[in-house]
Amino acid sequence: MLLYFVCLGLVLDEKAIKYLCLVFIVSGVYYAYDGNMAYFTGDWSRFEQGRLGGPAKGAYGDNNKFAVLLVITFPFLLFGFFFCKNVVLKTLTVVGMMLVIHCIFLTGSRGALLALGSSVFICSRSIKSRFFSYAIVVAFIAVVILQAQGTLNRGKEVVRNNEAEEVMNPRIKSWTVGMKLMTHYPILGTGLYRFREASFFHYPGETPHVAHNTLITFTVSSGIVCGFLYLYLFYRSYKMRQEVIRKAKPDTLIVYAANSSFAALIGFFVGAIFLDMMIFEPFYYLIMLLTATYFLQNHINNPDNVTENKKG
Repeated sequence: MLLYFVCLGLVLDEKAIKYLCLVFIVSGVYYAYDGNMAYFTGDWSRFEQGRLGGPAKGAYGDNNKFAVLLVITFPFLLFGFFFCKNVVLKTLTVVGMMLVIHCIFLTGSRGALLALGSSVFICSRSIKSRFFSYAIVVAFIAVVILQAQGTLNRGKEVVRNNEAEEVMNPRIKSWTVGMKLMTHYPILGTGLYRFREASFFHYPGETPHVAHNTLITFTVSSGIVCGFLYLYLFYRSYKMRQEVIRKAKPDTLIVYAANSSFAALIGFFVGAIFLDMMIFEPFYYLIMLLTATYFLQNHINNPDNVTENKKG
């Protein structure tokens, strides 16, 4: 409900949509620039076992969460290339995409790479030009093959270890324990961030880790209903985006914001399959941005209804 009222306060001013988009672009490109500078200047203190991490004292110090933050930025830059008419701005979006995607490769996050691929696919499906739609996918695949060998090799190494039964992926263990914990606490859950305590109590020695899956974290922490509500957020985001696209004029800021935020949400959703990201502020900002575009478009189509609601 709080999110609903916040969005109602934003919809009357299209500048708010623009500023929210700029927050994602500026913050993401800055983080990408900072990460690339650590690589080019040889600041190896930012690397752990060859993988770039986020700023040590920031909220995104973990390399996987840092990579997902960059994934969220990418759709705003990609759609920005087609939205901006100025050649200089188009060039800056291309530079920003290069910084972001290279920084994601530096993190060595396999989940983020998969999330980025999912986000790029959604972007390609939202672009009217069939040529550019296919070109984006082909270009992404080519870049991954040529530049992401380190990340791909890590995936092969994990597979080899699993086949040899030397090491089992800790995420699989955590997911298994999480599924079993749901049967113990189906209604109210274990309580926020009590996954490890509950796993130690019911299944001692099986996993020392957190859930490593945002859906499982929500469900185990707060019950099955909360897990369904988490999934419902993405369903409603899809429906809102579809309605905005159907009602809004093409090549407008509202369409740009709706497409970018939805593609970013898909990137987050895929990345969150492998990470515990229940507290990850950009996710909630994306929900707010997409909801704001939905209310703004409704206000444009039915200004009298919004005015009457405000008077009431």
